[in-house]
Amino acid sequence: RAENRRLRQSLECASQSATAAQRLAYHDVLTGLPNRLCLLERLQGAIAAAGAQGRRLALLFVDLDDFKDVNDRYGHLVADRLLAAVASRIAGCVRAGDVASRYGGDEFVALLTDLSDSAIAIGVAQKVREHIAEDFAIAGHRIQITASVGLAVYPEQGILCDMLLDHADTDMYRDKARRRGAPTRAKRTWRAGRNHSARAGDPNLDPVLAAIVDERNAGIADANAVQGAQDSTRPVVDRSRTTLTW
Repeated sequence: RAENRRLRQSLECASQSATAAQRLAYHDVLTGLPNRLCLLERLQGAIAAAGAQGRRLALLFVDLDDFKDVNDRYGHLVADRLLAAVASRIAGCVRAGDVASRYGGDEFVALLTDLSDSAIAIGVAQKVREHIAEDFAIAGHRIQITASVGLAVYPEQGILCDMLLDHADTDMYRDKARRRGAPTRAKRTWRAGRNHSARAGDPNLDPVLAAIVDERNAGIADANAVQGAQDSTRPVVDRSRTTLTW
């Protein structure tokens, strides 16, 4: 009887350890949100379901503007708390069946499923912007930050994971440029961001967009430092194809 009890305890401990390991593999430690790996798996399943049901889904690519300034001014501990607070606000903007994830550094991606109209996604994107723009009270500081948000809708902007991520990422940079008063050009093919190859000297980029990419690259170390050790194991997505179509 005692031996059976010990066996049950061992099995329970093993089960708890497996559950904890799975959560660590699929969730961001700092914010508690699903991580990139979890998002990609959910996105693949959502695309299959949307295709079978003839429904739409959308991706929102959210990037915090000038997050490096927060690191520089307040330090990483406050920046960590800001990221957690931002994550909570983004999660509060989506429905229970949607996915709000931390994609890496100061980037978040929300997956909106089972949409009858792309206007729903546009409304959520605006809601995310407005909620993040509200002041954050952290460690005695009142911090203001804004976010650039890009949108991609299935199937209009892509039918594969990489296509949708690329389009949402590119649209996010266009949003950043628009709000800084930069001219934008329709149907410009370019690549940008942490895992992209765009550089400020790329002749295919608008000058202001190139400056944004250069500034973004300068802040990568700070943003990735906040992401922590989990970044070292996250999967790298091949996002080499991006065509701006809207």
